[in-house]
Amino acid sequence: MRPAAPTSLSGRERVALFVGFQALAFLVYAPALLGPPISDDFSFFFNPYVQNPSLANLAAILDPRSQATLSLINYAPVRPLLHALLWKLSPENTLLYHGLNVALHGVASLLVVQLLLELGLPFGAAVLGGVFFLVHPANVEAVAWMCQVWSPLALIFSLLALLWLEQRPARATLAFALALLTKPMAVFALPAAAALAWVRERRAAEAKTPSDKAQDSPRPSPWPWIAAWGGLCVLYAVAQIFAFLDSGQIQTAPLSPGTRFRFMAVLALRYLVMAATSFGVSAAQEPAIPGSFRDPLFLLALPVLLLLGLRLLRTLRDRRPEAVGWVFALAAFAPVSQVFPFLHPFADRYLYFILPGLLAAVLLPGAGALQRIRDPRRRRRCERAVFALAIALCALFAARSFGRARLWQSDDALFEDAARHFPDGICAHLLRARERGGLGDAEGEIRELRAAVERGQLFSTSSLGNPSLQRVRDDPRYRAFFLEVSAQGLELIAKKGRKTQLDLREAARWHELRGETPEALASVEEALALGGPLDATLRADDARLKQRLVSSGPLEPQGR
Repeated sequence: MRPAAPTSLSGRERVALFVGFQALAFLVYAPALLGPPISDDFSFFFNPYVQNPSLANLAAILDPRSQATLSLINYAPVRPLLHALLWKLSPENTLLYHGLNVALHGVASLLVVQLLLELGLPFGAAVLGGVFFLVHPANVEAVAWMCQVWSPLALIFSLLALLWLEQRPARATLAFALALLTKPMAVFALPAAAALAWVRERRAAEAKTPSDKAQDSPRPSPWPWIAAWGGLCVLYAVAQIFAFLDSGQIQTAPLSPGTRFRFMAVLALRYLVMAATSFGVSAAQEPAIPGSFRDPLFLLALPVLLLLGLRLLRTLRDRRPEAVGWVFALAAFAPVSQVFPFLHPFADRYLYFILPGLLAAVLLPGAGALQRIRDPRRRRRCERAVFALAIALCALFAARSFGRARLWQSDDALFEDAARHFPDGICAHLLRARERGGLGDAEGEIRELRAAVERGQLFSTSSLGNPSLQRVRDDPRYRAFFLEVSAQGLELIAKKGRKTQLDLREAARWHELRGETPEALASVEEALALGGPLDATLRADDARLKQRLVSSGPLEPQGR
């Protein structure tokens, strides 16, 4: 069957959907709008390069080999530049940060509608697809977490690049470059663009009559532009790989090839289930790694993925629009599939880029199946039933997303959510450690903290800083635990390919808390030699540590 002709939104439809999507987005995410900074927010918002957007610091943010890029882990300069602008406009205004995320999510959802229309989906089905994406509970993490502004923004640039490629290729290429510079996962747009061009070629050929073919001049090919996108990806990959490797984000204990294959298959299955049902959404995901090829989840994942792979190949061969959805989803999964392992292998927010492709891959054949029903009355009844079910599912998802948006009002709420879903996870152990400590059970607290470390928890001087120092002095068990954790922290810093002033000051604080004043002074002086935004603070640390060495006074660790 010939695919339906592509449809575009009229100006009135675009405005109406924009207003409606924005209203729905702010309604769903209202509980998170006044939430404070949480977890990684502190690393990004309170980064010295972001808080002081001088020309030198802005240039450092744009430099892939700078300390700024290393401190921000990824080469994604659009996010810190945006954060610097927000900080300049209204520092620590959480409503501004949250509101921007929600507004961008509404725009991204509208562009999902436009992409579905471009692929030939009927208007009503495309709008429902956009609503489904807007209210999906897995997207809450990517929208309600302030520092995740790069997710909706990168998706917006990526979708614009795909939508503009045919008619405005130069503008599309600029959008793709901005998407890459916003978030590395935007690389998915390159294979998606190739699939879209492949499908469009057949659609254009089928739409022409013999007289059209005789009269028309050849249309400009998108393939040279797609090749240019590939060149941009190569250039970007070089910068990103250096930043990511040097920042120490690669998984510390790489998996064997067999284990990694099983883990990748199970992760793919988890994303499919989460996308379809929202089952499995959670803060701080810690899925178990399949221990053998007899693992039930792996045995279920394997045939499902094989069938989907065959479906992908068949639709690509036939140049169906559905193939664009499958390629989109697969390409978005690839960077987080653990083919290149990193520290946080699974998260709700990773589905944000996968879900639009899955929507296209499922809705297009679904709409086609309805159109093949010959009896008009029966077809209308089926369409109404499907529409009602879709509305009910979206309403259920919206209610669930509203509830999950409440979690972003505090760290404790997120920890409790993670502990409910992963009772042997890091957050559960940290909560039990706090509970044991409150009861005066030092042995139980240390046991839970050790369990968190074994699960991969990385402590910093701020998380094990001043509040714990009195216990360190008073209890030798705390002191032993502290020495182990601080040694781990120093080892991780030492393993980094290149170090920043922030890294070296953290090392100095670890040494100082351990009572190693000469080593602390050496780290401070190494940081001063690098030069950067912490020079004034480091000079004060340098003078204080030198005075301590001269006076040989007692250790008085300094707080933040």
